[in-house]
Amino acid sequence: MQPIFFTGKLNKSFRPELESILFFNSNQIKYFKDINNSLEVFGYPNIIEEGDNLRIIISEFSDIQYLFALDSEKEDATLLGVILYFRENLEEVCILQVAVVNECSSFGEFYDELVVIRLINELKRISKRIKGIKFIKLFYTGDFTQSIKIKI
Repeated sequence: MQPIFFTGKLNKSFRPELESILFFNSNQIKYFKDINNSLEVFGYPNIIEEGDNLRIIISEFSDIQYLFALDSEKEDATLLGVILYFRENLEEVCILQVAVVNECSSFGEFYDELVVIRLINELKRISKRIKGIKFIKLFYTGDFTQSIKIKI
């Protein structure tokens, strides 16, 4: 497996890649119903520029957080994916969305890089350092009444 570098900041030069992953991902058709359900429940993500960096906001959440996966720490790195999450309560971090480039999806050429799993594992590692967090909540596909809790 190739190294992946995680960061909470993304330079505004990555805007086209981030838009592609979040809004123009060809795999979205496979999850159309689930994505629509998510948008109805949580709202629409928007990318804004804040100084030299990009920020993702969702109208329903003032405290949305995100983690980006890159293939290197260099300026010419490739954006591989993003995970959006928030602290739902004192004990849980809730994943809103995970999106990866088509090539790293379960249907892509580099599916075996496990970018989605690695993003979730990095969130788990980060969450261990947050006082009180015991679980990461991950909803079953498109059903926001059922979820699994990943113990930290």
